Amino acid sequence: MGYVMPTVLMIATTSVLLSGLLIAWIVPQHSRRRHARRDLLWLVGQDQYEYTVLDLRPPGEFAAGHIPQAINVSPDHILSYLPTENMFERIYTCGRTASMAKRASRILGRTGYFNVESVGAFRHWRGPVEESQSAEVPSIAP
Repeated sequence: MGYVMPTVLMIATTSVLLSGLLIAWIVPQHSRRRHARRDLLWLVGQDQYEYTVLDLRPPGEFAAGHIPQAINVSPDHILSYLPTENMFERIYTCGRTASMAKRASRILGRTGYFNVESVGAFRHWRGPVEESQSAEVPSIAP
């Protein structure tokens, strides 16, 4: 009986610490994407800054609406398409899901690009949206 109470207390303390760590990890991820979306929203309205937006959604979804000046790239071919020779240019990734965009930004970061940010899922974008005018979708394929 004397060992039950300390064990329960240790389990409760451990679960509280782990849940706190989980929240501490999730909140910054969400906050980073929100800040990246805000930064990109500001850049979309500026002409003097260079940046690249990679949209990782399927071509049909891209044609229905995308961030202005975005380039449609298949997630499977992200390594075969390197967006710019300038390793310091800002690159933003968005996709169908936040994890898809984050994965692409990690891949680009590992190849040497310094300013790669994930804006998360396209459905969270609240800025201007362009639709593809032609039947041919501007995309990059190997």
